Amino acid sequence: MNFLSNLFYTLYSIYAFASFFVTLCLSFLFYGISIFFPERLRLKMIYHYNRVWLDAWGFFSGIVMETRGKEHLDSQETYVIVGNHCNMLDIIIVGSRVTHPFKPLIKKELLAIPVLGAMLKIISVVVDRSSRQSRILSYQRMKQTLKKNISILIFPEGTRNRSKLPLKPFYDGAFKLAIDAQVPILPVALLNVRRMNPIGTFRFYPGRIVFQYLKAIPTQGLSQADLPSIKKQVFEELEAIILAEDTFFNKNHPSPLSVLNNS
Repeated sequence: MNFLSNLFYTLYSIYAFASFFVTLCLSFLFYGISIFFPERLRLKMIYHYNRVWLDAWGFFSGIVMETRGKEHLDSQETYVIVGNHCNMLDIIIVGSRVTHPFKPLIKKELLAIPVLGAMLKIISVVVDRSSRQSRILSYQRMKQTLKKNISILIFPEGTRNRSKLPLKPFYDGAFKLAIDAQVPILPVALLNVRRMNPIGTFRFYPGRIVFQYLKAIPTQGLSQADLPSIKKQVFEELEAIILAEDTFFNKNHPSPLSVLNNS
């Protein structure tokens, strides 16, 4: 039985990845057309397209993506969005759940991925983490982006969390940026992702992923002296919801696969 189960999920993983890559290549045409539109409109077009594209891919792959807490999102507001960083599914979840115009901060190494790298370049702020000058320039680009009423997404853990803890320690950058720009911080939690794409593997499992908006935290009137307390607040709020709702940590919570089968 274990052999058959392993074979099934191996074949399923190959199918899920291959079907994503094929639809990715087709979507590249839309991204290419979008560059002729003004930046904010371009981002809105892309993220609304992503929602249709990736929901369709998820439907045929047995991966359901659910959004919760949308009442915390003000469509007229500009945010620094911060969330937990789990694995390769994060790009799919964030790119399909957030239709609010935003640009993620990404490391330059992602640009080397065929097709996906070119698409990310259109919608992202890119940083070379090994270069101090690049980090300074990317910070200035993010501030300019916020002034255009375009939100910024940063994973404050800095890289994917491969530990057994809910979160890695946060870097200061996202919180420094939000306070400098005097824009709210919008925490988001990506739930059930680790169970569906385990750490250190390329294997996928079908099920339900939850993208949870938390209540925005205002920074108006705050200074950099407030950074440690704001960072601690966001960390504790995200940690609490991950421990309570993510099936990887909460063993009493139904697995994403059983929830999908019962829905």
